[in-house]
Amino acid sequence: MEALYIHIANKLEGLRFGKSGPSGKITDLSELKSAELWRAVFAEFLAQVLFIFLGCASAMRISDPGSDVYLIK
Repeated sequence: MEALYIHIANKLEGLRFGKSGPSGKITDLSELKSAELWRAVFAEFLAQVLFIFLGCASAMRISDPGSDVYLIK
């Protein structure tokens, strides 16, 4: 996690002082093709799906537990 903060700080420093790294571009297309980026994107997607699913599940109320029918109200 520390490496991410250092990477972001370096990019922001480069933007602030006019230096934008070895490629000379702010965004590098090779980053879009890297496995690390897509692994991180997938992890964020999975975490958001789980977060939303659990959040919605905790807010739902199931009908009377004594009855045979469990309907979400």
